Amino acid sequence: EHFMALDRASLPALIEPVPIRIATAADLPVLRAARVAALEEEYGIPVPLGGTLHRELDSAVTRAVELQGVAVWIDEGGCAFTAQLIAKTSDAAMFGDLYTDPALRGSGRATRALRAFCAWLMSESAHVTLRVGTENTPAVRLYERVGFRVIDSFCSSLNESAQEGMRVV
Repeated sequence: EHFMALDRASLPALIEPVPIRIATAADLPVLRAARVAALEEEYGIPVPLGGTLHRELDSAVTRAVELQGVAVWIDEGGCAFTAQLIAKTSDAAMFGDLYTDPALRGSGRATRALRAFCAWLMSESAHVTLRVGTENTPAVRLYERVGFRVIDSFCSSLNESAQEGMRVV
């Protein structure tokens, strides 16, 4: 996985206003569906309705929304952009779980929303950081378009090659 960062000087200027906002309880159905779809898409892990993983994802999304830590842009009935704030200090903010519905991809929504989201985060933090799978080429390209650069790489326990190299004793 890559660890990427963005500073104020590297963030491109916003071209137009973007309707991202803090998610509310009314957004939970769309956000829950987005989280399930993201997990299935990125890791190939099925998330059956009613299963343990589905319940845990549901609980995590609900908790994040209650803590007002999720940014969202709902467009055309789908999730044009969502990202979850993980941590925020005056030095750096970190987010994860960025997602855009496949039907809404390719029109620049994620790029515009991510720029606006990062500008908002940098109103109180000097940098924005994230981690992304090296094989997640579309996400890496998105982050690079917004000005992020790779500052380190590491091996995640979710990575197949890492799991193959692990021995259980």
